[in-house]
Amino acid sequence: MKNILFFGSFSLYDWNELRQRQQNIVDLMKKEHRIFYIQRISAKNAGAVAISRTIFRWILAKLRIGSSSPRNENLSFIQLKLMPFRNRFFRIVNKRIIILQIKRIMRQYDITFFDDVIISHPADYVNDTFDKIPAKKIICDCVQRFEFNSFFPGEVVDYDRNISTKADVVIVDSITILNDKKPLNKEIIR
Repeated sequence: MKNILFFGSFSLYDWNELRQRQQNIVDLMKKEHRIFYIQRISAKNAGAVAISRTIFRWILAKLRIGSSSPRNENLSFIQLKLMPFRNRFFRIVNKRIIILQIKRIMRQYDITFFDDVIISHPADYVNDTFDKIPAKKIICDCVQRFEFNSFFPGEVVDYDRNISTKADVVIVDSITILNDKKPLNKEIIR
């Protein structure tokens, strides 16, 4: 049984709202592999409001309130705990906090390395940590062109490019994204 760390773009609470490729991939993999699904985190610079939301999110994650996801012994939803600020200092702090949390998961499940780390959400905390995680293979799952999506900050384009360049394999779902990623990585699957 493989151990797979999956940086996803869904949270536990919207997992069943709109089924997309990512959930289908996880559903297929969990039949034979142990999946650690890192839920999406939207850390924003919002002062006390952001801190109170973070504390509330930590409590919900601990209690698993509102969970409608199917329980499966091979699928664990992980809510990382990090500071809700995006400046340079807090990104360094968050990187260390995330690595410590992932190492704790590895100790808990007696994992020396993940067989695969799959990234489908190029957020700052993913960009800062993905290449520090012990793994046999890093897979970048590219399903959209972030430069044309106004919901994401501009730096997400840079994070996506960095992750695509450093990944062992890049998976794309369109010819356009394939052409965008070709100069960055030779190992592309469509």
